[in-house]
Order: sequence, then C-alpha cells, then structure tokens
Amino acid sequence: MRADQRVAVVTGGAQGIGEAIARRFAEVNYALAILDLQDSGQRVADDIVQGGGCASFYKCDLTDIGQVREVANQVEHLGPLGALVNNAGWSSTSPFLDQDPAVWARTIAINYTAVLNVCHAFGPQLNDDGAIVNVASDAARIGVAGQAVYAGAKAAVIGFSKSLAVELAKRGVRVNVVCPGTTRTPLLESMFSEEDIAKRVRIIPLRRLAMPEDLAKTVVFLATEATHVTGQVISVSGGASRVG
Repeated sequence: MRADQRVAVVTGGAQGIGEAIARRFAEVNYALAILDLQDSGQRVADDIVQGGGCASFYKCDLTDIGQVREVANQVEHLGPLGALVNNAGWSSTSPFLDQDPAVWARTIAINYTAVLNVCHAFGPQLNDDGAIVNVASDAARIGVAGQAVYAGAKAAVIGFSKSLAVELAKRGVRVNVVCPGTTRTPLLESMFSEEDIAKRVRIIPLRRLAMPEDLAKTVVFLATEATHVTGQVISVSGGASRVG
C-alpha cells in the first residue's frame, strides 16, 4: 500500500455490483478490503493487484458480528479508512404468504443486520472526510411483488442510514444510500428468465438495464467527490423509479 492511499471496505465484492465498486475504487487510488463469503473475492483482489492496485480479500460471514469485528481489526492495520460500502445482499422471490419464516430471517440478516454489524465494527475507524455508502434497493422505495421482506429490510437500511448520517456528521463522516433498479448481475440472471428481464427493460425510460459499472460510478462519487452530500438516497434505475 502506498503512503498516499486510503482504504475502501467493500462488502459483497466477489461479483456483480460489489466487484465493479471495488474495481472503481482501485481506479481512483484506494486500497481495497473486499469482504465476502464467496472465495471468488480472492480472484477480484488478485486482479486488482495484478493491475497495479492494492487489495486484500477477507472471507467473512457478515451476519456474525464476531467475525466482522475480527476482520475490522485486521483491516485497521492496512491504513486510514476512507470509505465503507455495504453492498452485500440476498433475495428470494416468492409471495409473502407462501414464504417460510426461515427465509424472512435470512433475508433480514443478510440485508439489514449485516449492515448494522459492519457499520458498528468499522465506524470507529472513520473520521473527518470519511464516507459510508449503503446499497439498498428501489424495491424499498416503490414496492415489488414477491420481494416484500427484502423490500422491508432495504427500507430499514434507508432509515438507519439517514439517522446515522445525522449522528456521524459531527465527526465529518457522510452517510448516503444508493438504490439500484434492475441491474444486470449474476443474482438477477439466477432469479429471472430473459423474457422476464426483457419485460422489465420496457418500463425503463432509458431502455436498458443498469450495469454494475453504473452503480459503481455513483457509489464512488458519493464516497469521494460528494463532499457536502449526506443523508441522501439516490436511485440508479434509468428513470424507472421517479421518487419525490
């Protein structure tokens, strides 16, 4: 790691949006700490290093506060923390009345409790001009059939983030939320057929799905350049969710 570098922590950085976010931070001279349960996070870290960047991978169950705190202690030795991105998420699509309560518990743990764990463990390392960007979902803002509990968990992330933004402002730490619309990721492709995806494209004013890189640009902008923006929620949906 170079002396002029700050560290960016990215959860769920092994693929999809998280991988794109990690790579984007590397492009703007951040050292990366990539947290994920999937071993492919090591591949992302290795690729960044081979490209001349600095990155480390930490296999971690984000729903386990003990594991998260252990990783936070390790990351602290890398250098000053400049950005914390909670991107990890999981969803299962089915009508709420048909769902097993075990699915609710997993959905809430991964999409909400993990955010609390990561912010609590890493938050003390953030100081003046640090930033937290939490990735939620437009499902939380407009509602999506079959994703009631997921939308509820992501709505909790939004409420938590707005309150945390007020708490941390006195330390000069900004907290914002990015809400992806329908984004071309491995998770999306595992959940929906190409026919279903095509239907979704037709309701997007810009007439295309978001790509992971679209989200990455927004996240990194909020973390690095948007120095007077905090407590805000930004949708990256091609105009599909026009929320006032």
